[in-house]
Amino acid sequence: MTGAAQRWLWLLAFRYAGIGRTVIAALAGALGIVVAPRSWLAVAVVGAVVCWSAGYTWLLARGRQPGWLVPFDALVVAGACLTQRWTVPADALATNQGWVLALASITVVACQWHTDGWRGAGVVVAVDAAYLGGVLLAAPERLAGPLEMVVWLPVEAVLGRLLWRLVRRGGQRADELAARAEATRRAEAVAEAVRADERAHAATLHDTAASTLLMVGLGQVGPADTWLRDQARRDLDSLGEWSTPPGRDQDVVPGLREVIQASRVAVTPELPAELTVPARVAAALCGAVGEALTNVGRHAGVSTATVTAGVVAGRVVVEVADQGRGFTPDEVSAGHYGVSRSIRARMAGVGGRAELTSAPGRGTTVRLAWPGETA
Repeated sequence: MTGAAQRWLWLLAFRYAGIGRTVIAALAGALGIVVAPRSWLAVAVVGAVVCWSAGYTWLLARGRQPGWLVPFDALVVAGACLTQRWTVPADALATNQGWVLALASITVVACQWHTDGWRGAGVVVAVDAAYLGGVLLAAPERLAGPLEMVVWLPVEAVLGRLLWRLVRRGGQRADELAARAEATRRAEAVAEAVRADERAHAATLHDTAASTLLMVGLGQVGPADTWLRDQARRDLDSLGEWSTPPGRDQDVVPGLREVIQASRVAVTPELPAELTVPARVAAALCGAVGEALTNVGRHAGVSTATVTAGVVAGRVVVEVADQGRGFTPDEVSAGHYGVSRSIRARMAGVGGRAELTSAPGRGTTVRLAWPGETA
């Protein structure tokens, strides 16, 4: 299958072949008219060649190449070559300076860029033979110089064909590299999506069952505690629904209220009536808020917190604040899973940002923003 680079090269070859032919025929023909033995005939021949070349260019520029195009083009150029007795001075023929030679030269080269090998060779044979015939009709006694060009025209055609093959090979290579880069990009995107799902699953597991089991293992759940059964049920529900469709928008407020209700901390909510974000963002915000409230219950030394949400400067902002004992954020290990993965990495995964502000004796504020400042 032809790639974008090869298609572009084909179109460029079509246009250049036609435009180059037309420009050279017009310029060389105009100069040839001035010195032609019969200027009126030269005007007619040059005019016919230029008009045909313009139509030839129009067809090639649109990528259209009917079966009759190349043979008819060769016939037109061959006809011009046979008129050299009347359209090119004998001295110009002898010194290879005639306008017809320029036309024949660009024709045998340019046709190699938009034809197969057999048709390209056919054009070369027809034009070369007609050029020799025109010279024989015009000045049979002065063949030394023209014979050199009769030999050189096929050489030019071969060089043109080789050049076009090199260009096409470069286009094929460019398409191969582009396809390989696209395949690599897709593979990386799939791998990143898998890693993101794994991180999301791990964060959900950490925030739910792992945290609940840790409290049980540490003896923080007494025989009289009745919340454990409900918490375990919520954990199982969360683990069963951790994958969220990425393309759907939803109101994050009900999710925040559910997280607040499930928290063991008494929360004062300051939430708007509605706050719509993409589903993945809503899941990240709710998960990060849940982890922040869990940290309040475990580490802050207080049983109350405030959760606020709204839009600030075009960004969705959710804050979890407490008036607990606080801590020095720089002293928290970067590998601390609750902060680094369940809050910061979770928000970064959806293009958001998490900021933690705290100091000993001054409480803690977790600020979640989407999109992040660099998103």
